[in-house]
Amino acid sequence: MASLGKQYEKGKKGTEFVTEDDLLQDHQPFYQHSDDQQKVNGVSERHAVLTLNSSQIRSELAQLRVDNTKLLAFKKELQDKHEEDSNTINSMRSEVDTHKSRFENLMSRYKSLEEQKTKLEARISQLEGSCGQCPPKWELMNDTCYYFSVSSGNRGWNEGREDCRSKGADLAVIDTVEKQEFITKALRELRHSSSHIYQNGYWIGLKDDVSEGTWRWLNGSELVTSYWMPGEPNDDLGIEDCAAIYPAGNLRKSWNDVPCSHPLKWICEKPQEKQP
Repeated sequence: MASLGKQYEKGKKGTEFVTEDDLLQDHQPFYQHSDDQQKVNGVSERHAVLTLNSSQIRSELAQLRVDNTKLLAFKKELQDKHEEDSNTINSMRSEVDTHKSRFENLMSRYKSLEEQKTKLEARISQLEGSCGQCPPKWELMNDTCYYFSVSSGNRGWNEGREDCRSKGADLAVIDTVEKQEFITKALRELRHSSSHIYQNGYWIGLKDDVSEGTWRWLNGSELVTSYWMPGEPNDDLGIEDCAAIYPAGNLRKSWNDVPCSHPLKWICEKPQEKQP
C-alpha cells in the first residue's frame, strides 16, 4: 500500500472511514480458505453418499413392501388351505365316529342274534328230546314234564291247581336247585303281558296257610331250601300265604309270597309219559 494513512470509505453510517489495517484484520489467510473448501467437499461427498444410500434404502423398502404383500397373500392362502384341511379332517373324523358307532351297533346286534340262536337251538333240542315223552306245550326236564299257563289267563292259587289236576298233574314242587334254575330260565324266555315283574308271577305248590311261617309243599314235606327274593316272605297285611315264582334276574332269588286269591299264572308238573 502506498499510503498507510490512506482512508477508505466503509459506508455511510454518518461519517466513518476504514483503514488498510482494518481490511487486513477482516480477512483470513489463504490456507484457511483451502481447509474450508475441503470441509465443504467432504460434506458434499457424504451428502452424495447419503443420498445414494437413501435412494437404495427407498428402493429396498419398496421391494420389501412388495415382498411383504406377497407374503401376506401367501399366508392368507395357507390359512385358507389349513382351514379347509381342518374342516375336511373334522368331517372325516365325524364319518369315522359314525361308522364306528354303526359297527358297534351291528356287533351288538350280531352278539344278540348269536345268543338268541343259541337259545333257540337249545330250545329245539329240548323240544325234540321231549317229543313223545310230554304232551304238546309241555317241557321236559329229566323225567318230569312242566306246563306253563301262558295263554290261560290269570287265576288264584286254588284255581290254578284245579287246572293242573284236570291235566293229570299238580302245581310244581321245586325241591332242587336244578329245578329252580330250569324253571326261572324258562320263565325269562317267555313273553309277559306286564312290564311290572310282580304281575308276571306263576303259582307253585307251596303254602304256609296252616301255620304262618311254616311253608310246606303239596306233598306235605316242609320247605328246606328256599329261593325267596330279597325281603321275602314278608306276609304283607297278614294275608300272603301262597308262593309264586317270577322271571327274576337272579336265578336263585325269584320267589315271593302272595295272597292266594291274587290272579297269577301257574306251573304244572307231572312225570313223563312212559314209552310203550
